[in-house]
Amino acid sequence: GPEGAPVMEKMMREKLRITEQEYGPHHPKVADELEALAWFLQTQKRGGEAQALLQRAQVIRRKTAPTSR
Repeated sequence: GPEGAPVMEKMMREKLRITEQEYGPHHPKVADELEALAWFLQTQKRGGEAQALLQRAQVIRRKTAPTSR
């Protein structure tokens, strides 16, 4: 239910933080966590916050995309 949402968000943000520490801020795994958190925020009607996270994930994906030759 809605009372579980803050707990869920806290866990997801913690996982994001740990992933950033472990792999660095520009790793695709970080983008995965950002997108997961963004999806969750959208379900909470927090599209603005979600959009910011998705933009950050997109930057990571562009940086880490294999360059086509």
